[in-house]
Amino acid sequence: MNRKLLVVTVEAAETDQVIAAAREAGASGATLIHQARGEGRRELGQLMALSLDASRDIVLIIVTQMQLPMVIDAIAKVASLDDTPGTGVLFELDIEDAVGLDKPTMDAGYSA
Repeated sequence: MNRKLLVVTVEAAETDQVIAAAREAGASGATLIHQARGEGRRELGQLMALSLDASRDIVLIIVTQMQLPMVIDAIAKVASLDDTPGTGVLFELDIEDAVGLDKPTMDAGYSA
């Protein structure tokens, strides 16, 4: 399908900037999962007592293969993902099939 899913975890204060940067770089939209919690490399609060560090947001963004490098660079820059450890994580997943997205174009090797 030639589409990728970007999964971005950032502090809630950075979410709007991440979405804006992705849009400016060519993404058409995003889905936000608000107040996700987890544990990273360092120990967080008392896990058994469910007292974890501040919540993070998860931003899901679908882009084409061509948009991918520009969107990743824009998000990494605005969220300081490359510069500051612990600020967040960004990774991509292949989308094999999906319903509800724009139909692929002939340029991508698909027929309508």
